[in-house]
Amino acid sequence: MRGWIAVDLDETLAKSVKAQKAEGIGVPIHPVVQLVKVWLARGEDVRIFTARVNPKRGQVNAMRARRAIEAWCKRHLRHVLPITHEKDWDMTLLFDDIARQVERDTGRVFCCDSRENRIAQEPRTGQSGGTCQEQG
Repeated sequence: MRGWIAVDLDETLAKSVKAQKAEGIGVPIHPVVQLVKVWLARGEDVRIFTARVNPKRGQVNAMRARRAIEAWCKRHLRHVLPITHEKDWDMTLLFDDIARQVERDTGRVFCCDSRENRIAQEPRTGQSGGTCQEQG
């Protein structure tokens, strides 16, 4: 099994909206939409990864969000993608606006700006700070 690719919805696949109600989804972020279309054409398993469908937010809100995301996918991707709020061992790649890469088995964090570098190096209670490495 090749695994699946997770793509965050808000601020990664779709622009953010001010009032984040279950049904409100922003306009597409075209470079990511195009990337998803390429993966789908290659036969990749691509899924929407979003907290919007977490039932802990309320079953009604989760169902409304799911329907809105399905409609958004159909309109902008021409394909309804699976939607989840959970990751599992088969997820092989995550695209998300707030995630950062951590090197496997070392704890080295790859940062994008000085703010993240500062945060990663600040000691936390009971934890040691990480070390940011420049990507390139």
